[in-house]
Amino acid sequence: MSEYTLTIRIILEKPAVGLLYGVQKGSGNSYETLHKQLADSGDLVFDLSLSVKANKDGRLVLHGPIVQGSSTDRFLYLDMGSYAGQTNAPASGRLKIPLPEITDQVAQTVRDGSVLLTTIAGTKDKDGSPTTGTVKPFGGWSLMKA
Repeated sequence: MSEYTLTIRIILEKPAVGLLYGVQKGSGNSYETLHKQLADSGDLVFDLSLSVKANKDGRLVLHGPIVQGSSTDRFLYLDMGSYAGQTNAPASGRLKIPLPEITDQVAQTVRDGSVLLTTIAGTKDKDGSPTTGTVKPFGGWSLMKA
């Protein structure tokens, strides 16, 4: 199977107003934040393209500069506040979003024009502070016609 592109959409519901969010490219101290968006009163939407290719075992795996983790545990980071480059940020941190396992069925559906979609709470219910760390509970991914 040749390499192809998978489109994902992340909807961050009710993010912390006044906080800068973006997708992390790279890791450690030498990373940059892409697709930066300043939260206002609405949801933030991140439309991203990820590479998919078969690994040496023949299993489909996500690749690319924004994909983090091992080949069996892929995820991406949404940076916020100072992590996203915001000066005098009201809060800072990262949100770890698990990426889907790519089955043959998912791959075919996506090649036919669907987008993988997930919706994540941007703030905690208890105190309204930004959601940080690993997304829990994670509602998973669904297919959406483009």
